[in-house]
Amino acid sequence: MTTSPPSSLQSTLAFLSKTTGLFLIVRIVGACASIGLLPLFTRYLTPSEYGIIALLDTTVAIFAAFCTAGLGRAVARFYHSAADNQQRRQVVSTAMLMTGAITICALVALPLLSSPIASFTLKSHEYDNFVLLAISAMLLDLPGGIATMALETSGRYRIIYIIELVRIVFSTSLKIYLVVFLRQGVDGVLWTNLISAVLFSGCLALWTICSVGIHIDRSLIRPMLRYGMPFIPTVLSSIGMHSLNRFYLGAYTTSEQVAYYQLALQFPFALNSLILNSFEAAWSSRAVFTVAKEPDALHQYSRISTYFLALLSFLLFSVAISAKILVKIFAAPSYAPAAQYIPFVAFGLWLYTFHVFVRTGVTISKDTYLMTINYGLTLGATVLLNWILIPRFGAYGAAYATVMIYFFFSFAGGFIYKGFQYLDLRRLTSIAIIWVSLVLLRNQIDMQFIYTEILCDIFFSVLYLFLILYLPFCTSKKERIAAYDFIKNILKQKINTSFAKREAHQK
Repeated sequence: MTTSPPSSLQSTLAFLSKTTGLFLIVRIVGACASIGLLPLFTRYLTPSEYGIIALLDTTVAIFAAFCTAGLGRAVARFYHSAADNQQRRQVVSTAMLMTGAITICALVALPLLSSPIASFTLKSHEYDNFVLLAISAMLLDLPGGIATMALETSGRYRIIYIIELVRIVFSTSLKIYLVVFLRQGVDGVLWTNLISAVLFSGCLALWTICSVGIHIDRSLIRPMLRYGMPFIPTVLSSIGMHSLNRFYLGAYTTSEQVAYYQLALQFPFALNSLILNSFEAAWSSRAVFTVAKEPDALHQYSRISTYFLALLSFLLFSVAISAKILVKIFAAPSYAPAAQYIPFVAFGLWLYTFHVFVRTGVTISKDTYLMTINYGLTLGATVLLNWILIPRFGAYGAAYATVMIYFFFSFAGGFIYKGFQYLDLRRLTSIAIIWVSLVLLRNQIDMQFIYTEILCDIFFSVLYLFLILYLPFCTSKKERIAAYDFIKNILKQKINTSFAKREAHQK
């Protein structure tokens, strides 16, 4: 079933809410599956094996950045600029065939490269097979990634929803069988990824090619690569932006400081990934392009960015003020210092999300080379700030650097892309001031018992929500009424649909 494109602010919000909700459910299921496997895997995988898997994940991410060539984003852009369905099929088919060619070439070269890669990343030739399995799974997943983007772009979200849920269940079950029952260790995890890629990505890619046919358009190859290639350095810079501080902490501080900061990253990043990735599945693949065709596009962009960032600020605020409780519940007492850094990471991630909206004009205009400039400058700022702050302040230096880096990334992007017009900076600044003020106030209140801490955290969360909803410089009365009506209409539609289905079933 194809989801109709949005045509007004209210319909755009309804479209984004529905589609984001669908993807959010899938990602929550995936996160729960990962967390549910931890008690089992910690008994059957040694810490060194966990380390190997982590290094392989980073290696795969770097190679994926090169091999995808930004073609997924190119599909979304050129699909929406196509004049008719025939041209749209040509866009998808061309991207699929280009990705297939990249996959085949890389698979042929991989046996020659696996040994040097293993020596460089894992410091041993003994792990050649691990590198071979990990990168092969990634390469075989590439065509499926293009097929998934094509489905997202065309609005067929329910198909993706079902496929991802089935894949999560299959992968989880196979990992348990191979790692727990057959005691395959790292091999079990990697073989699961490979088999899952062959079954799901392979079948989805084959189905997509059968649906659109083989219609390679040579005139599209160069423009699509020109549009997509700038995303390669941006992805590589993004990896450095998010991960470089751990290398500096390891070089200038103790391993305990690294552990505290790594734990502090987990909670805000997990929440931000769930919400932002689910939203972007609907926004970046379709809604951002359909809104551009509306006469009030700039108004819609400004409202959508403000509403989403306000919602995300509330969720990250709740994580920030609940830092002590989260660490107490999910970690040993020796990890208590990690709670000090969570508010910094949470606020930094909120600032980082501004970039999703300030890059709107670049995404629509195809001037993606500007993103390379911003990512390059941010990578330089990342190296400089971590080098200055971490040797002097330790993990606190990493926390300060995180906020500064993410601020620089979004606001330098706003200047370079000329993208501040897509944000309501006055209201977002007010939200930021309230956010920081309440977090500082909460940190001055110390509770002796865990249940009083929880009640205090709930009070501050409710207070923050009240302030951003009822202070006039954050939300107008007209917007509150419209929001309540919007929620009421969605609930009413859900109830009516439920009753209609029940009556039809009874008949």
